[in-house]
Amino acid sequence: MIAWLRSWIITICTAVVFITAVEMILPDNKMKSYGKFVMGLMLMTVIMTPIIKIFNKNININGYINKAEESFKVSNYKSSVEAYKKKDEENTKEQFKENLENTCTKLLKEKFPDADYSASVEVDMDKDSQMFVIKSISIGVKEKGIEKINKIQIGKSNEKTTSAKSLDNVEEERIKNFVSSEIKVPDKNINVYKL
Repeated sequence: MIAWLRSWIITICTAVVFITAVEMILPDNKMKSYGKFVMGLMLMTVIMTPIIKIFNKNININGYINKAEESFKVSNYKSSVEAYKKKDEENTKEQFKENLENTCTKLLKEKFPDADYSASVEVDMDKDSQMFVIKSISIGVKEKGIEKINKIQIGKSNEKTTSAKSLDNVEEERIKNFVSSEIKVPDKNINVYKL
């Protein structure tokens, strides 16, 4: 027991001398604070190791160090980078989509101020060129002013009334051509409907 206590005290003293020497060598900058932190962790480990061994005979510090080292290996690093890259790509795609919708709405309001507009964009990522591809743009048009009320028939439940949700073909083509020229998207990928 005395030999064990003696070796423990010698180990602590050696660690303190080593830490003091390293702190004296470190330059006075941010690196010194990091160095002190690491050295403090080393001293705590030196002090705590025998105490932990008393309570747990099966402890293996080397096993814990090996597990920590494995967690920093390249395969784990690569999977973390891939997950981060995928999440970043999704966030960028969502932001691009939102910005394009806002731009479409703003351009339409400036060009055709007699109506309100809403835009919905479907975007995909081209893996080869690493660029976004606009798959489709849906533009909702709501005319300002008083809306017409559909004809309501009471007592005739079997007959369906026609909806006035269609847009004038000339106006639809005008909006499609404008958006196509401004955003550089083919007409076939643009859908215009009435809100």
